Amino acid sequence: MSARPTFWFCGSTEQRANLISRLNAKHIRIFALQGRKRLEFETSSKEAISAVAYQKYVNNGVVIHGAASGIEIEFCSFDPKADMWKARRAGVESEASTTYLSTLKMVDFLGFRVQMLKNAVSIQKQCSSLRKIDLVYTWVDGSDPEWMARKRETEKQIGKFTATIDATHPTRFESHEELLYVVRSALRYFVDVGNIYIVTDQQTPLFLGDLSDRVSIIDHKDIFPKNDYLPCFNSHAIEANLHRIPNLSEHYLYLNDDVIFGSAMSAADFFDEFGRSRQFHSNAACLPNEPSSSGELAVNAAGINNRKLLEKEFGYFSFRKFKHVAFATRKSVMRQMEKDLPEAWAATLPNKFRSPEDYSIAGALYQHYAAITGKAVSSSIRYNYFDTTQAANTENAKLLMDDDWRRAQMFCVNDTLPTNESERTKSHIMSIVSRVVTKNGGQVQPLKFAHPSPPRRWKFFGPREKLPSYE
Repeated sequence: MSARPTFWFCGSTEQRANLISRLNAKHIRIFALQGRKRLEFETSSKEAISAVAYQKYVNNGVVIHGAASGIEIEFCSFDPKADMWKARRAGVESEASTTYLSTLKMVDFLGFRVQMLKNAVSIQKQCSSLRKIDLVYTWVDGSDPEWMARKRETEKQIGKFTATIDATHPTRFESHEELLYVVRSALRYFVDVGNIYIVTDQQTPLFLGDLSDRVSIIDHKDIFPKNDYLPCFNSHAIEANLHRIPNLSEHYLYLNDDVIFGSAMSAADFFDEFGRSRQFHSNAACLPNEPSSSGELAVNAAGINNRKLLEKEFGYFSFRKFKHVAFATRKSVMRQMEKDLPEAWAATLPNKFRSPEDYSIAGALYQHYAAITGKAVSSSIRYNYFDTTQAANTENAKLLMDDDWRRAQMFCVNDTLPTNESERTKSHIMSIVSRVVTKNGGQVQPLKFAHPSPPRRWKFFGPREKLPSYE
């Protein structure tokens, strides 16, 4: 389930040194691990050591593959009195006898025949539904003339008085081909990616190029229960029907088209070993107590409606917001929530634009409901949020070029209500994004020679007289 597979190494000090020498010959880095810190590896030690091995790959001077997509190695120590091999920390197991190791079955992994620990076999069987996770994106091209005509006609029919203050703003419907980076990042960094669905309104993102065969286009008419609800320009209503996508997997991720993977992730980052959704609370924002007198943003209005419904039905007062990342979702939980809270769908689906009566069903409402019913657990994620209306994010976006050990696992480049600086800010941020996630896939080269800057932060173990140095 991990983005980095873990190998047990049960061998002598000489065998350790031989393995490390062979890795060095292939320009593969190896460091000891202490929590999230990397330390110099001491080959002479007979103690158990946790380590990470990886090769650095760069694009345009930015590491886009490295520690986050390497492997972990548990160098085990041997206790002759107990006839036991012991790892420094527990993975799926922390110790094993030589008799136990001799009974392990062989499996194929990346073209090699290796033994697999029995706990790992059992967990893999339990989590078989998490082997491939579907990704669901909502997308619209607001510059499409036919789509614009449908939107104008719908606005005439319903009037703007039923919408929130940001419901019809053009920014909500703009497409600057961010989806290309979004899909490319998922294929590059999410190791358990299954089907990729793009949910849209009679449109096709032709700019995806060679990625077009990797995605499936789902039209609104394929998931809405009634044609009366179409055309729909309300993201809350669209999201409320995503679980109706034909053949959608039980466990899936729902993402907006501005959420990008920044380093290697796996199903285990979004679901635990019992299949429960992991949720990521925001540390920076919570719901206001009541709507503001001048009108409320759609996200807050829906959140307040969520709160009132959950308090009424479950006595649960929700005040937390969630980070703007992928929402880990279970199809069966969505279906049960629709049965338990039908008024949320009844209030949201008829609204063709975002409305003060909406519920954020696939977002915050699902997150809170899943927690109440024991189908979700709180978790953590490395994350960055870049609001294009804030010029300060021009500098903040440089965090994306940090070492991939510390770079965000996911980040969002979000357009809110625009300012005079928005276009310039977004252009600069996306220029950085294009270095972390190449727009055309590109050729990624291993970093074998020293970079003139910055200075080396970590010692690299290896025969320096035979190998080029690393940064």
